[in-house]
Amino acid sequence: MRLPKSILSCLLVLCMLVTDISGGRVIVAENLTDDSQVAVDTLVSEEIAEPAPEDNAGEEVVVTPATEEIVAEEPAEEVKEEVPEEVPAETPEVLPEETPAEETPTEEAAPVEEAAAPVEEAPAEEIPAEEVTPAEEVTEPAEEIPVEEEVPAEPASYEVALDEVTVTALVPAGTFAEDVEFVVTPLAEGTPEYEEAKKAVEAEGAVFDGMLAFDIYFKGLTSGEKIQPDGNKVSIGMKLNNPSLEVLKAEEVEVDSLALTHIGEEKVEVVADMQNEAPGELQVTVDAGQVNALEATFDVDGFSTFVITWT
Repeated sequence: MRLPKSILSCLLVLCMLVTDISGGRVIVAENLTDDSQVAVDTLVSEEIAEPAPEDNAGEEVVVTPATEEIVAEEPAEEVKEEVPEEVPAETPEVLPEETPAEETPTEEAAPVEEAAAPVEEAPAEEIPAEEVTPAEEVTEPAEEIPVEEEVPAEPASYEVALDEVTVTALVPAGTFAEDVEFVVTPLAEGTPEYEEAKKAVEAEGAVFDGMLAFDIYFKGLTSGEKIQPDGNKVSIGMKLNNPSLEVLKAEEVEVDSLALTHIGEEKVEVVADMQNEAPGELQVTVDAGQVNALEATFDVDGFSTFVITWT
């Protein structure tokens, strides 16, 4: 079996290296076996004995065997060098020359619209949300505070009882701007007030034989002055007592002629009479031709002198 030339070449190179190191001699380890020595010699002889190339045919080739003894040292481990496999060079592929295609006039491309028109999406059908009814607030009913109804103030009532007469007055609330006092004063015959009242009645054309006169009014407690009702009418009740009745009994009085007249600041008017011509009422009790009782009720919006006349 012949070793390839590549391996032999490697061995020769190794021998040359050993020769350089040892001063021109190749030293082989002493313990090299006979068979190994024979193999080396054989390989060297065969390599040398290879025929020369054809170009040198006819020339004598003298092969001189190596005379130098090769002393082998300890056998070295055979190192197999990996020889890269020869990869055949790739032959560059020759591509055919591209022949430029003739420019074929094409229709001018339509301009690309910059932006597609937005597609209107159909609005999603709105699903009405379920109406959430807020939970009813449970509140305890507030304690009802009783509201006091405005009760109209009751009229104020006044009364003055004298020997000659008793007079009552019923005054609507708010009639006076201040607290008042109810005053009743009999006017004696012959006094200036009595004579003045007599003249005021006669001036109205009244004809009479006798007269009783009383000054009736309200006086303000703060101002101390006579005060008139503020737009309201005051209900007055009058009742004659014995002294006044004695005057009537002493005379023969025609009951139908009895009349009660108010002498006001602006006018003189009959407020009650036995003829029922006045708005007020006049009630008389007669016993054996004599007046035993006389009462009158009427409404007035002013106060001053009141007189009872008869014939």
